[in-house]
Amino acid sequence: DENQDFNRADDANTSNTQYQNNGERRGGYAPRNSRYKKNPTPASERQMYYVALLCPQEIDAQMDEYKDMMRNDYGCEVAAKSPAHITLITPFWMSDGKYKDLVEKLTNFESIITEVSLNMNGFNCFNKRVIFADVEVTDNLITLQEQLETYLKNTGFPFIRESKKPFHPHVTIATRDISEEQFDDAWPKFENLSYSASFSTNALHVMRLVDEQWTHAGEFILK
Repeated sequence: DENQDFNRADDANTSNTQYQNNGERRGGYAPRNSRYKKNPTPASERQMYYVALLCPQEIDAQMDEYKDMMRNDYGCEVAAKSPAHITLITPFWMSDGKYKDLVEKLTNFESIITEVSLNMNGFNCFNKRVIFADVEVTDNLITLQEQLETYLKNTGFPFIRESKKPFHPHVTIATRDISEEQFDDAWPKFENLSYSASFSTNALHVMRLVDEQWTHAGEFILK
């Protein structure tokens, strides 16, 4: 996920097409460039993208409440700059010209998974650096992530970083700009907090980093 260290990452309609601000999901993130494989395109001609499953608007709003708490109490703003999502392809740099190739590949992507159901249950953490709403790991979700990653790496996107840790789907609440001391104070507020939500989706979404804001770049229906 563009969350922890880029190793990874209520009933709703199956296609999440509701966006804020005239069709754009709000969000943003200031990247650590050193965490990414560089490609030869000059930095001035590249932008950062990730591919994800977006949570529906009602869940996004619920996650915003927790993100706002972390921002107000601890100054943690990174997670609040991206909409609630489950990352499938972690952030990668790509030239503007290459984006049209990504659109073509995702448009033609054929998966054995045409819809995925997601169940969120409680909160979890990564190494005192990330707090997140936990998402149940299912065979369908793992298959979709692995198939999409392999497909893109084999069809012209070798710079996409391959997962090196087991896929752990999650929706980030705080990350990267939370200190260990802040984590120790904040985590007890989430550790035993009850939360559950479920939704289904049949769409992949591409998010683009523009002026340190994650904005919605495209939706691609699974087929």
